[in-house]
Amino acid sequence: MKRMFKGKKRSIVRFCIFNFVFYSVIVLLLFLVLNSLVIQKLNRTFPSINNILEYRAELENDDFSSIPKNEYENCGFLVFDIEGNLLFTTDEDLSESVTGDDIWLINSYDSGTHYQVSQVELNDGSMGYFVTLNFRDKSDGTEELLGFSLLDGNYNIIYGDLFENSEKLTYKEFEFINGNYNEKKEVVKYDYYNSQSDYRTLVFVSNLFTEQAYGEAVSQANLIWIAAFPVLGICIAIQVFLFRRDIKRSIMPIEKAITAYGEQKDPDLNLEDIPSEFKNTASKFLEMHKNLEQEKEEKEEAYGEIRRLMTDISHDIKTPITVIQGYAQAFLNGKIPDEEREKYAEMIYRKSNDAVKLMESLFEYIRMEHPQYSVSLSDVDICEYTREYLAERYEEILNKEFELEPDIPEEKIVCRIDELLFARVYDNLVNNILRYNPPGTCIYFSVKNSENKVLIEVGDNGKGIPENLRDKIFRPYVTENSARTGGGGTGLGLSIAKKITELHGGNITLQEKPPKGIKTLFTIELNQKEKG
Repeated sequence: MKRMFKGKKRSIVRFCIFNFVFYSVIVLLLFLVLNSLVIQKLNRTFPSINNILEYRAELENDDFSSIPKNEYENCGFLVFDIEGNLLFTTDEDLSESVTGDDIWLINSYDSGTHYQVSQVELNDGSMGYFVTLNFRDKSDGTEELLGFSLLDGNYNIIYGDLFENSEKLTYKEFEFINGNYNEKKEVVKYDYYNSQSDYRTLVFVSNLFTEQAYGEAVSQANLIWIAAFPVLGICIAIQVFLFRRDIKRSIMPIEKAITAYGEQKDPDLNLEDIPSEFKNTASKFLEMHKNLEQEKEEKEEAYGEIRRLMTDISHDIKTPITVIQGYAQAFLNGKIPDEEREKYAEMIYRKSNDAVKLMESLFEYIRMEHPQYSVSLSDVDICEYTREYLAERYEEILNKEFELEPDIPEEKIVCRIDELLFARVYDNLVNNILRYNPPGTCIYFSVKNSENKVLIEVGDNGKGIPENLRDKIFRPYVTENSARTGGGGTGLGLSIAKKITELHGGNITLQEKPPKGIKTLFTIELNQKEKG
């Protein structure tokens, strides 16, 4: 027994199988004489439709209530007329699960017509199902293909001449085709005429013959073997003792790892030292430990980010205020010549505007971070929305000697957006291009349809973004030094654009390798509204 956990492939299952085989041999030798009782028990547990057809006279006379319905365990049947109306059921739950509309999906017992389902690999690499309807000639055993259909993994019908009136099969319909009523039962039908020549369909639901179901039936049959209890008790006691001992040994490395973790030590756990059945648990434990360590590092990084953000905010607010204070003091001290007073007043006004814009951007960013912040969504044709936006800003772009190259399809692509709020995304991207690039730069704007997504690309062929900023471009207060010292931007534009996009269920990214001729390219991904 001890060698079970010393091989290269440690497995508790192999140990259990060994004990099971040993135990089964003993039981077989002790209770072979009672085999007939076990067979009788199994026959009652796993009946076939033939057991019901033994009452052919009752079926033909529509005397269904005379058929013993409690003779077989967890089984039942229904009878329908030619129009699919339910005539009889042994269980109300069956009548709710099987209706007249489902009959054509159930395999016939003796007509020769049956469905066959095979799992296949589709062109995109996913798994699907190939369903055929076949007819087997009982005289010579040959089969004829009557129709077929190809389904994807979600039972959507890709093509074929079966199920012409449906685009997709339900899980229940697919199980009926496979001959299953549920995970534990199978279903089959039998068509016949009663004594009045009325067409009838008998649907029989019985226990599915599986290893698990068979084991349960055998266990129940063993209850009558009271004389075997002492022997069985001894075998079970031995099995439990061996199982407990080897399980305890096998999970000892996990226990040591958990103890080490509780003592804030590194859990030294080698997955090769534990049984394969526990490797997933051990792997999850190591993954949890790694995630906790990562969260710890992220918290420290976030704390550092908060300190950096506060420093940047203090710097950016202090700069215009300092200028305003200096010029205001000069006014109060009468040091400003009359011819310079307008110039100094204009500077004070401009710096105060810079401070107001900075505070507004900061408040907006903080407001969007609040968990209760919500957007007012409506159905919008994103192509027309983008065209109208570019038309509004076209004159401004030309006046600043920039070029515009739009690529927007004529088709209608509907997204759910907040029209006023989403315009800020476009504004912040375009303003950055106008602010940080020289005249003559071309602005690229495109909208692309991508299945259930829409991709909006905004880029330029200007100076590009420095490599040291690309990885953190969406973080607050990340700008070029020239922009910070010159008052060219707040450093929150792209952070706000990203937050707005995420509030719309989308995402915005900076492409690492834009197409040739483009230096900077942002991609906005939004969900399209489902058609229907």
